[in-house]
This record gives sequence, C-alpha cells and structure tokens, in this order.
Amino acid sequence: MKHVNQIRNITRYEYNRTNGWWVRVIHDGKVKSKLFSDNQHGGKVRALLAAIDYRDGLLRDLPKARNRGGLSVEKVDGEWLCIARFRSKTMNSSLDKHGQKAIDRCEAWLDRQRTEYALLVMGVAT
Repeated sequence: MKHVNQIRNITRYEYNRTNGWWVRVIHDGKVKSKLFSDNQHGGKVRALLAAIDYRDGLLRDLPKARNRGGLSVEKVDGEWLCIARFRSKTMNSSLDKHGQKAIDRCEAWLDRQRTEYALLVMGVAT
C-alpha cells in the first residue's frame, strides 16, 4: 500500500489497480471515511476536488474543537514547507532542502510546545 501527498484528512491511495483519494475524519471516536476513485471522478484532480468538498462538508458539520495545533505540508512561494502550529506560534522547515529532517524538526518543535504548555497549565516551572 502506498500513501503519498498527505493533505489534511486526505491521503492519496494507490494499491494494485485502485487509485484515488481517501478521506478520513475522526470525531468523538467515530470514523467517517470515503474513497474518491480517479476512474469514477474523471482523473486525479477531479477526484481530489471531490474529496476536498466531501471533507469540508464533514468538518463544517462538526462542532468546533479547540485548536491543539498540528502539522501541515504547504507550498509557499514555490517551496514545499512542513509547517507546525501550536496556539499562536508557528514554525516551518523546507521539505525541498531538508526532506524527512524537516518533518522531524517540526514534530520535535510541536512536542516541545505541547510539553511546555502542559507544564505551564499545571503550574510546574521549567
């Protein structure tokens, strides 16, 4: 099984002759998922657009959750970046320059931010 091009709640799925975009949203322990096949939607781009519309509809219908931060991959000024967000802080690292190390750096930063915030809330001095 091959998963590439991760987009928030959407994964590219390519296995044997099944190709498409797989939407998965988890809320309150319940999983909603749907595969948008390239063949049924007229190609990769149209399948992705259908998957995005479906995902946006699911997320729109969910109650708003607190933003606990997270990682995303975005193209900014022609460069692919791994972007980590936590509360009002943001950190990014170039995937073009650093590859997997960029993701590792963002994950480590996000873990540190969450730990520091948890200690702050608990009143533990660092």
